[in-house]
Amino acid sequence: MTWWAWTLVFLAILGGGAWFVWTRVRATLSSFRGLTAQIRTTEALVAEVSARAEAGSAPATPHLAIFTAPHLALAEQRAVRERVKRERHARREPKLAPWARRALGVDGPLRVGESQPPSTPVAQGTPRHR
Repeated sequence: MTWWAWTLVFLAILGGGAWFVWTRVRATLSSFRGLTAQIRTTEALVAEVSARAEAGSAPATPHLAIFTAPHLALAEQRAVRERVKRERHARREPKLAPWARRALGVDGPLRVGESQPPSTPVAQGTPRHR
């Protein structure tokens, strides 16, 4: 090849490299602009929150369970479990199938004149699965 062909190859390689570097610089610049915009938004949010904190009192810290007496913690846990159980039953009750409502006594007695659903005898000592 002649000298001018080598010069063209060299310039093509140089131009391709310059184009690649330029695209990377442009991508980095746009990423940097997005980051600075996010930082400005975060700074404004922090300033607003700190202004609110200075204007009002700080929220009370919750009482840690480790400092509660064990019998009080157990009573609270049982009360919460019972409340959650009642809420769950109240949510499930409208969704129960008719046979399940009758079995649980939700819709009233099973038969006319009965006040309690009849208890079904359970065989004692029989294996559940054979």
